[in-house]
Amino acid sequence: LRILDMEGTGVRNTWSDTGTRRLEDLLNSFMDGLITAALEKRARRIQREKQNLEWEERRRRAEERARQRREEELRVKNLEGQVADWGRAQKIRQFIAEVKERALKEKSVIEAGSELDKWVIWANQQADRLDPRVKSPPSILDEKEEGW
Repeated sequence: LRILDMEGTGVRNTWSDTGTRRLEDLLNSFMDGLITAALEKRARRIQREKQNLEWEERRRRAEERARQRREEELRVKNLEGQVADWGRAQKIRQFIAEVKERALKEKSVIEAGSELDKWVIWANQQADRLDPRVKSPPSILDEKEEGW
């Protein structure tokens, strides 16, 4: 008699006639072996399931960390973009101030409705559009271009 798949477990897995004992006399021992083998197989299955659950939990945690990492990278990228946009807005405002200062030195006044006045209004709107701290009306530049 043989119990399959029990080699290397330390559990007896074969019974046979010998010169001193007949197989029929070994049936109780064989039944004990079956019970021991069943318990061993059950313990192995439980251990495998436990290991699979641990692996699954590690995989889930790794996926969650990867998701958090991607999310944080996007947040940092967004922040860096906002800082860059804010810097561009600041440079535009500085440029506008320089243009106004030079114009005021030459003419001492910027007339309402003049080309320069219109340009200053427009340039400030562009600075506001770029500045992440300022709520500004949407611009055509913010729209995505649609193809035909």
